[in-house]
Amino acid sequence: MEVWKMAIALGCGIAVAQSLFLGIYLLHRDRNPGVPNFFLGLLLTGLAFRIGKSLFYYLARPLAIYGVALGAAGLWAIGPALWLYVKSGKEQGVSKWDYLHFLPSLILLILGWSFNMHMLVPAYHWGTYLLGVYLLASWLLSRSGQWAGHPQRFQVFFGAVIVVWSTFLWQVRGGSIQQYALGGLIACIVLYVINFLILTDQSLLKWPASPRKSIREPAAEEITMALDRLFREEKIYRRKGLTLAQVAEALDKPAYLISQTINQHHGLKFNEFVNQYRIGEVKELLQDTELNYTIEALADEVGFSSTSSFYTAFKKVVRLTPQQFRRLEMEI
Repeated sequence: MEVWKMAIALGCGIAVAQSLFLGIYLLHRDRNPGVPNFFLGLLLTGLAFRIGKSLFYYLARPLAIYGVALGAAGLWAIGPALWLYVKSGKEQGVSKWDYLHFLPSLILLILGWSFNMHMLVPAYHWGTYLLGVYLLASWLLSRSGQWAGHPQRFQVFFGAVIVVWSTFLWQVRGGSIQQYALGGLIACIVLYVINFLILTDQSLLKWPASPRKSIREPAAEEITMALDRLFREEKIYRRKGLTLAQVAEALDKPAYLISQTINQHHGLKFNEFVNQYRIGEVKELLQDTELNYTIEALADEVGFSSTSSFYTAFKKVVRLTPQQFRRLEMEI
């Protein structure tokens, strides 16, 4: 392998690995799919997949088709990720239908390896042109209305994607292999800059709390009744790791409205609200002397992911340990 190819492969490999690490970190850190950092994680992952395609050519030619398919899937994910990154910071937020923008990327991720090279080349061309459309749409969306993020944050990530998109456009428009490699190197440098900024300036990942909106009483009552039905009748609280996003999806309501209704009507945070139902059922089970469940089994039954979290939540609500509560009930 020529020296310049080895140098590019090494530099790109480190940039891609670092971006994948940060992308997965952001996806894990903000597992709620509706928040901006979740889409930033998808954006970094998509960039890493697209730029990492060249590594298969230089280091693993027998696996080139897999790298090309993965790169195409990453390319088609960059635009939607940037657009939803902006939209998730807007007042209206992201709806479940918005995730359909990732459908082409998902298809390429699952089936792309079964295509041949000639079939994947158009995917790169059209994906590059479509990324330009998403860039324009993201810029227009950021300019309309109020955005929750700091303008500098958008300028950093938007500018970086603009530069990377320019290199992609240069590549699909033709040129020598050296020009193609140079474009990949420029894209890698941009990745290094993004990664450096994220690692050194954590404010880029922080979002100000959204101002509270007043919920009209009829809407609040409707959500309260729906929550009561979902928790009392369907016992959704038994689901381990239950999140606000899952409840919002079950009720087909915005997550912020559900959170505010719980706070407004019950004076509780979402996790506290869920734990109240869990502990309420545990108290009923502890009062039944015919049952022979252990405390740990009861905690698992109602949805607590660990015994320690159950003990902490139970004592916070009841002011007694489960054993003390059971003994008190038996005495009565």
